[in-house]
Amino acid sequence: MLLPLVLAFGVQVIIFLLLQSPVEGATPPVHTSGPPWCVNPGGTGGCYSRIQDAINAASSGIVIDVAAGTYTEHITMRDGVSIYGQGWATTTIHGGYSGPTSTVYMLSIQAGTVLSGVQVTGGGTGVTNTSTQDGGCIAIWYAAPTIVNTWVQGCTARNGGGVFARYSSPTFDNVPAWLNQVQQRGGGFYIDGTGQVTVTDSSLFADTNGTVWLNTAGWDGGGLYISEVTATVGGLRIWWNTANSNGGGVSIANAPNPVLFALNQINENSANNGGGVDAYNASQLSLGLNALDGNTVKSSGGGAQFSQSAGVVPVKTGSGPILQVIMVEVSL
Repeated sequence: MLLPLVLAFGVQVIIFLLLQSPVEGATPPVHTSGPPWCVNPGGTGGCYSRIQDAINAASSGIVIDVAAGTYTEHITMRDGVSIYGQGWATTTIHGGYSGPTSTVYMLSIQAGTVLSGVQVTGGGTGVTNTSTQDGGCIAIWYAAPTIVNTWVQGCTARNGGGVFARYSSPTFDNVPAWLNQVQQRGGGFYIDGTGQVTVTDSSLFADTNGTVWLNTAGWDGGGLYISEVTATVGGLRIWWNTANSNGGGVSIANAPNPVLFALNQINENSANNGGGVDAYNASQLSLGLNALDGNTVKSSGGGAQFSQSAGVVPVKTGSGPILQVIMVEVSL
């Protein structure tokens, strides 16, 4: 009985490792740079001074180069128009905490549209209780963009402080989420509805890449909240996140579709239940090669808690080999 499970999980891990090759869009494609598809803070050299103005003027297939600088604006991306900054240390899109609005908004964006090389911050009001919108830094609806090498930090929202995605199939590679706060669920990431979502760090723990740190949720999923979608999550460091209810690091709830969660470090998170991971009514979980350490709870499941859930999880007993066991309901 155990051998087929070992083989099945081994195949999943191999597939997951294949996904670690660099995501398309990690480097800007070859295109003609310079005016008019460029943005810089002064609007010099024939470039735009605001990112949104460049987006509005562009047609599908255009790649907009954004120079180093801080751009205080909210932007709405368009299908087929990609944005490339110079790296999150130098190119910032700042919402200015001007109201309950996401800094970057994406609606009906199809695959091939890329946001890369920027820091996104200043979404919401800066105060959790008055940030009534879903999506603090980035909000994604009915869309399938690629977001890569982009840091989301310091945003506030009702759900999804760093990123909110609903009925969408986005690909995230190296998208650190820090110091975001929400009233309800998903301090760093909130992902729900139908779709296929990939959240990875292809560098596998280089520098601060792929870190989900110091996010807070009033309800569930301090670091990540995942519901209903088919999801692959791997190569992340999920540390020091807090949820007042369930899943300090990760909350997986009402998830009937496959969720593969592997090669993650889930450390020093805290919650009422499931300090590291809390899964409820999740029926196709594959959890393996994750490190859980130092997670704390007020009630039950310090490292992980699974209720009304099923799937495959590797368990190491003493000095024996790692075996695959069917998971029904357990607290670790």
